[in-house]
Amino acid sequence: MSSDVRKGIYNNLNQKDMDELLAMWQTNDRVEWTEEAFDVMQEILQARLGEVPSQNKPVLEHVKEELFDEDALEQIVGDQDPPVFYKPKEVLWLDTWLKHAAITAAVISFIKVLLNLGTTHDIVFSYNFSGGVAWEVVSWLIAIVVSVLGAYLQIVLVYFPLKALGAVLKILMEMEFNSRGVK
Repeated sequence: MSSDVRKGIYNNLNQKDMDELLAMWQTNDRVEWTEEAFDVMQEILQARLGEVPSQNKPVLEHVKEELFDEDALEQIVGDQDPPVFYKPKEVLWLDTWLKHAAITAAVISFIKVLLNLGTTHDIVFSYNFSGGVAWEVVSWLIAIVVSVLGAYLQIVLVYFPLKALGAVLKILMEMEFNSRGVK
């Protein structure tokens, strides 16, 4: 490895605080960090601490965290042969992420409506025929009601279709498994 690359690694790791560097060293993640990076970490730790602490066993591969319920997969799949054209774990993973996306979309829709509340008020207030403080209060109330209804409509148009898509995927997967037993 060239000395420029080693200097770059050294400069990068030397900027890290002691706790972070120590955690990286002890975690011993060989997937995330190269052998050269560990040599540099050892050199920095030796200089800072006077001794190099022990490491955990090396991590040579990352296990993908399951983002769905294993029991749900077992209920659907059971002891049957796995499907050929798709992977049940991926369908359940996608269902989980659709749920997260539905919630995120609903929150974003609501925040967007709140940020546009002033504009909605300005539009409603522009229809002022009589003026006065009373019309200001009424225009704010109308703007709030319109904004809440708009947020509700946006949430309904985004949240429920995403939730339905996840449910449809699980239903189709279950239908495929149930159809195998038909002779």
